[in-house]
Amino acid sequence: MTHKFHPSIIRAYDIRGIYGQTLFDADAYFLGKAFASFLHKSGKKKISVACDGRLSSPVLKNELINALIESGIEVIDVGMGPTPMLYFSVYFLNCDAGIMVTGSHNPRDHNGFKITLKDRPFFGQDILDLAKTAAVGDFSEGLGSLDAVDISEDYIERLLFDCVLAQSQSGLLDELDEFEPRRKLKIAWDAGNGAAGEIMKRLSSRI
Repeated sequence: MTHKFHPSIIRAYDIRGIYGQTLFDADAYFLGKAFASFLHKSGKKKISVACDGRLSSPVLKNELINALIESGIEVIDVGMGPTPMLYFSVYFLNCDAGIMVTGSHNPRDHNGFKITLKDRPFFGQDILDLAKTAAVGDFSEGLGSLDAVDISEDYIERLLFDCVLAQSQSGLLDELDEFEPRRKLKIAWDAGNGAAGEIMKRLSSRI
């Protein structure tokens, strides 16, 4: 069982293409198979997965997760949210790696995958090697697992930890000259393609 990705979707820092034209559900599946092989060879086995709000993202995420589980990987699905939440989950849940299903700032018919390791970035030759693994069918087999974990509140708490506005009740602002005299602030949020919307609403209510 081998697979070839459309050459245009193998990029330096991610895998990204037009859904239904250069990027397909099978790509998500075989990416999962190839990355699982990489994890096994590296002595790693635990990964978190998330997706953005595109209509194609849940399908791609499910294909990715199925392949990872079939390859003996422990998968934690942290749901839909912004890419930084996925990066946070890798450390918070003590995972070895994370994959975000997202088209980032691209149009709605685009989608793709961003990959990170806990101990270093994953890019360049790493991504090229995944394509080579899929092309020769060098896949691992095993019995993995799947857990769904909502880390949104933990992610919000971590954002608030560094937020001066959220600490105003503690009296901290009294010690900061740049915030005196106190005044109401107008804050503009950019929800990007929408996946950060729920986090933003809850974060806003806290500050």
